[in-house]
Amino acid sequence: MRYVSLKDIQEYSVLSYGIYDAYDKCIAEKGALVDARVLAYLRDNEYRGIYIDDNLSADIKVNPFITPKNRAAIMRDILFCHIGECRKHAESIVREVRSVGDTHLDYIDARAEKDYIYAHSVNVAIICAVIANTMKMSAKEMEKLVLAALLHDVGRQRLPESISSNRGRLSQEEYLAMKLHPSMSVQMIKEHGGVSDEIQAAILSHHENEDGSGYPNSLVGDDIPLFAKIIHVADVYDALTANRPYKGAYLPIEALEYLEGGCDILFSRRVVYGLEANVPFFPKGTDIITDTGKRAVVMKNVADQLSRPIILTENGEIINTGKRNDISFLASMIEHAEYSIEENEVGRQEMISGKKSFRIMIVDDQKTNLMLLKDILDDYYELTLLKSGDQAINYLENNVCPDLILMDINMPGMDGIQTAAMIQAKTSNMVPIVFVSSNNDVDTVMACRNLGCAGYIVRPYNSVYIKSAIKEILTGENVNYADRN
Repeated sequence: MRYVSLKDIQEYSVLSYGIYDAYDKCIAEKGALVDARVLAYLRDNEYRGIYIDDNLSADIKVNPFITPKNRAAIMRDILFCHIGECRKHAESIVREVRSVGDTHLDYIDARAEKDYIYAHSVNVAIICAVIANTMKMSAKEMEKLVLAALLHDVGRQRLPESISSNRGRLSQEEYLAMKLHPSMSVQMIKEHGGVSDEIQAAILSHHENEDGSGYPNSLVGDDIPLFAKIIHVADVYDALTANRPYKGAYLPIEALEYLEGGCDILFSRRVVYGLEANVPFFPKGTDIITDTGKRAVVMKNVADQLSRPIILTENGEIINTGKRNDISFLASMIEHAEYSIEENEVGRQEMISGKKSFRIMIVDDQKTNLMLLKDILDDYYELTLLKSGDQAINYLENNVCPDLILMDINMPGMDGIQTAAMIQAKTSNMVPIVFVSSNNDVDTVMACRNLGCAGYIVRPYNSVYIKSAIKEILTGENVNYADRN
């Protein structure tokens, strides 16, 4: 069994594993020949490569931990957020990982570009199980972690199509919208029910960084749940080693270099080391070349020498490179990206460096409403959160006026309409006010219009609409994320 890049696949090669799509449809069975139809499918769906059987690699077996058919079933259950089935899949993955002696992450996932989100979630779950096993986590704890990993990105389904299917690096605005997906994932899971608070917390926090620079809550160090730390490392590792439209795949060693560079800043050092213990420099079944020009395929990786595998040369010679002083250098023949941490970081910083140029005051007596609006808007604007009309009036008397006010209508004491009328008088009607309410009756809407309000938002919130409406008021630019190409 050997891994072959898409460009090198020969017609009538023999498939080592079956090929399935995200809906569990079999495209080609294990042992089938790669004919013109299969080749066309692989190219149309932008596969990176596949495993084939040939005479040289007949004795090499690569463990994917789950079969391609089961992988497709898991992808389908993630797609439809089948919580109960995902829990069963988590238990199965944990059993498999705990039962094998060799937990090296040798398998290179053969996946279609269009199925990236769901295939990625399966890979992250497997990587999490391997890391947790190395960290001596109990089976029950591993099962909870793996379930969280399977579901960590389900909320991405609710992002606008222009973002979820984006084939380039995201713009600043798109990136800021993407940052809502952990909250969306938790919300989606709550709607289906049956998932503990511990698992929800792991999903919500899987993009938190050790130094507090992550999202959505800027947690620091020990405040980040361990499950979230593990998912974070697994998530980034799989993303780096995958082909994406805006970047090629990094080799495992290159991805590890990036993770190690982020230890104690972005990632938990303990978790990164747990991954590193299971990542061979050269995955089993992949082609390499030695410094003496010998071409070979990797037969086996040795636990304490993951950079020095046992290889099988083209003429059938088996070499343990860890015991050969005459072989000082090995190079992977897998097609991969030209790797540059510096260039990648420049692009990433351009994407994440949003500008907060406008000030918004939010007035609402309910803390949950304030926090929800904060999650939606905090990356875009400078926010002031106040809980009553009296606080709003007092703030305006002692501070610079905001550029826009979001005003709840139903508040105890002085309600939103009364507060807005006083603010208009004090500011000469210069600050636009957008009313927010659960009421959508004619009398309430007319009262707001009579005050000359800039807008009216009805709960429950639609985050895309809120951002578009606010940006249009502040800049005159009509931005609808759902309509972006």
